[in-house]
Amino acid sequence: MQEAAMICFAGSVIGVVIGCLVMIPFGNFIETQFGMPYLTPDVPWVIMVAVISLVVSAVAGSLTSIVASRKISRMDTGLILREN
Repeated sequence: MQEAAMICFAGSVIGVVIGCLVMIPFGNFIETQFGMPYLTPDVPWVIMVAVISLVVSAVAGSLTSIVASRKISRMDTGLILREN
C-alpha cells in the first residue's frame, strides 16, 4: 500500500509540474492561435489548484489500490500463482 501511495504521489507531482510548464509559457501562444483572450491565473490560485490536484489524485490512487489489494487477498493463493 505504501508503494502504491508513493507511485500515485510521484505521478501526481509529475503531472502537476508538466501542466504548469505547459500552461505558463504557452499562454500567449494559445491566445494568438485561437484568437481568444487567455488570462493566466494568479500564482496563489495556481498553487491552490496544484495542491488540490495532488491530494485528489493521491487519494484516488490509494483508494483504487485498496480495492485491488482486497480483491487479490480474497483469492486463493494457488489460483493466483497458476494464472500468472
